Amino acid sequence: MNAEYMAKVMVQFKEGRRSATIMNRIAKGYRDYELRKIARYFAAKEWRSVRPTQQEELVTRGHRLHEKYCTECHEDSGRYQDKDVPRIAGQRHDYLKTQLALYHAGEEQLPQPSEMADKLSEIAKDDLSALSAFYSTVE
Repeated sequence: MNAEYMAKVMVQFKEGRRSATIMNRIAKGYRDYELRKIARYFAAKEWRSVRPTQQEELVTRGHRLHEKYCTECHEDSGRYQDKDVPRIAGQRHDYLKTQLALYHAGEEQLPQPSEMADKLSEIAKDDLSALSAFYSTVE
């Protein structure tokens, strides 16, 4: 994960601007400079994708959705990352599906760019599973 993005997210957990069950409590135990050090440590690690479940039709539909709605920010099939855009390729299907559903329903109060909310509003709730299945297959 990009170090700047991870450090920003960890500070958001610490300050209560990003909801979590555990990470917000953990982050409160660190100073901001320590969170930046932790982020640099993890950023130096090699990315390892999870092994996805193959559902070819779902993945194909998800790829079409990615191309239509997501590729402008989540370049390189979701592999691209920087200080504002997290890598989503290779994440667990169930995790991505849950997060997308929360964002889609407006239940998750995250500091997302307005473009994210706009794009998600154009995607049917039933298509979130396909989109997350696609990203989970990208190494």
